Amino acid sequence: MPLGLPPVVALLVGLVHCIAGYKLFPLVLGIYGLVFGVGAGAAMAEIWFPGQVLTASLMQVGAGLLGLGAVLAYFRIGVFVIGAVAALLLTWAVAPVVGGVSWQVQLLLACVAGSASVVVSRVVLIVATAITGAALVVRSAEVMAESPVRWLTDLTALPWTGALPDAVPEVVAWAALALLGIAVQLATTARH
Repeated sequence: MPLGLPPVVALLVGLVHCIAGYKLFPLVLGIYGLVFGVGAGAAMAEIWFPGQVLTASLMQVGAGLLGLGAVLAYFRIGVFVIGAVAALLLTWAVAPVVGGVSWQVQLLLACVAGSASVVVSRVVLIVATAITGAALVVRSAEVMAESPVRWLTDLTALPWTGALPDAVPEVVAWAALALLGIAVQLATTARH
């Protein structure tokens, strides 16, 4: 599936995501909830209260705040899912080596990892945003190396095209940039 945005934009989004993803995550999440809520409120107000500007405005404000609150309330569920999926991916990677892992053990590990992720959500979000941001930056650089014009204009660039062992330089760059992003975010968000 294509990125859906020019690789130059993916570079900028990736850098911000990699370096400041944890700090901006709740803000971006809240804005999405607010905008979605206002949009849903406007649509409902148009149907239920046509021509009533004050009522429609109040409904939009209320729905926007409800959307903001709902998204931020479910924030922890998203963190839980990140941890659970990471545990499942790790379990599936280890399963062939240990002779398989039953679904009950997988479920237990996913629940434990998801719960632990909620407890250490700062670290989980820092790692997740650094890894995804680094991937966007590396892919953007890959497209720029192929064609600078395509880097500025192409909306159909694939998110990742390489496979190991051919993509070792890209994977090393991705890992190095992700580790740098993790270090920067841990340093800039340290609790005092």
